[in-house]
Amino acid sequence: MPATKLEHQIATSIASHIVGLTETHRLLATPDLRRHDLLLDTARTLAKRLRDCTSGLLHKIVKIGHLSQTSLHLDLAPNILAAELEVASEELAIEAATFTVPVALRRRGVETKLVIGSSTKAPDPVLIRALADAHRWALALREGTPLKTVAQEAGHHGAYIRTRGQLAFLSPKIQRAIRDGTQPVDLTLERLMKTPVPLDWREQDRLYGM
Repeated sequence: MPATKLEHQIATSIASHIVGLTETHRLLATPDLRRHDLLLDTARTLAKRLRDCTSGLLHKIVKIGHLSQTSLHLDLAPNILAAELEVASEELAIEAATFTVPVALRRRGVETKLVIGSSTKAPDPVLIRALADAHRWALALREGTPLKTVAQEAGHHGAYIRTRGQLAFLSPKIQRAIRDGTQPVDLTLERLMKTPVPLDWREQDRLYGM
């Protein structure tokens, strides 16, 4: 995969690690409630800089990393991390500068996506829009609007409406997951359209990895 994508995922993992430790009072070896709010603001600022790929920051903060098929282990430079967080390096907890996150390879259409760390909620705008369109078309058809009229108003052919309209018959469980962005990472619109959507909800769960 392109190095920039890999670096961005690593930077995001470090950002989540630092903020997570700070929020749960585990960043410092000895928690200091008096400085917590200030430290949390600093940690969030650092996290944003990492996610924004601020020039050179990732390369400075990572001491060494090991990537395997199932995990990513990172050792951060304690002195650099401490300086960025505006604390003394000896104040940092041991777990602040070394951690391991899970890694998985997931298929997304014709490409393979590397997923580092726990997946976060990330609604797919293309899939959500397609689901909303399907419900709108299905409602019009139930109300007696001819398929040809629905297709003309949507600017598509009737076959397109019939194919995409199947999304309205996904189970409530799958539709909630799409809405919340918690569906399997490889459950894309392209995959859903490759084969007819089963009407049996249990079969949908099996087929789509729910």
